[in-house]
Amino acid sequence: MGYPGVPHRVTWVATPPSGWWSPPGQSARPPAQVPYYGPPAYPGVPRWGFPQLAWREPTSVPGTPARPPQSVRRVVKHARVAVSLLWAVAIAAFLAAGGEIWRYVLLVLGRSESLPDDVVAASDALVNTSALLAAAAGVIALILVLRWLLGIRQVAATMAGHRSARPDWQVLVGVLVPGLNLFVTGSVLAELEHTALSDPGARPRPSRLVLAWWAVWVVSEVLAVTTALLNLRPSVQARADSVLWYAATDLVAVAVAVLTLLVIGALTGLVAPTTVRGPNRMRVVRVEGAPMPPRVARP
Repeated sequence: MGYPGVPHRVTWVATPPSGWWSPPGQSARPPAQVPYYGPPAYPGVPRWGFPQLAWREPTSVPGTPARPPQSVRRVVKHARVAVSLLWAVAIAAFLAAGGEIWRYVLLVLGRSESLPDDVVAASDALVNTSALLAAAAGVIALILVLRWLLGIRQVAATMAGHRSARPDWQVLVGVLVPGLNLFVTGSVLAELEHTALSDPGARPRPSRLVLAWWAVWVVSEVLAVTTALLNLRPSVQARADSVLWYAATDLVAVAVAVLTLLVIGALTGLVAPTTVRGPNRMRVVRVEGAPMPPRVARP
């Protein structure tokens, strides 16, 4: 700091910042950067990545919603659960049929020789346990199949652009009332298949799968009623014959369960972009006849 009237004895030197000015004859352009040819390098762990999924066939069309409606997803969900329960019903009914056949063999052998108590007890336990499991799984599967049926009828009618031919209460009555369900259940499935195919001008023609299910369904109900009536006879021979009738009823129940899950899968595939088994995953196993890709030499 100077005094009044006394000039400052300070010399100021101005220096330009680094890179702003260069001596004459030299350019101020930055040094050229050498491109990096090595593998990707990151200062830290990348936060991005690809999902661990196989390549899937696209099911969406540009300009349409990528996700299906909630009702379609609900129908597919109910179908998957119903199929799982139907497999359980089929396995339990098959075990019950095997137990009934085993019991009949023991009855035939018991006419000429005495049977061990543990063998007879094991046969009775197999029949009773498998029949109880088949009945319990069958009731739960029936509820799930009805939920699937009501949902898919609504979805198919919405896709076709018209109302269903029957209200829901008529469908429930026609399916649950014995005797009436011999005719209504098959016709409901035929109408559903016709609506899902979106061909209103043609006459409904059930497919072979639906016709086979309808025939086996009628046989199963008639056989169940016949077996229950024959079991009322008091004779010993009638009780022995009823064992074979029960075995036949269980085997037909296996056929009904298997055909039902096949019908559920076929009809669900008509209204949903994916089937009950899930999306179609495709994988390249082998490439034949293709030229080798060009290789770039890297230092």
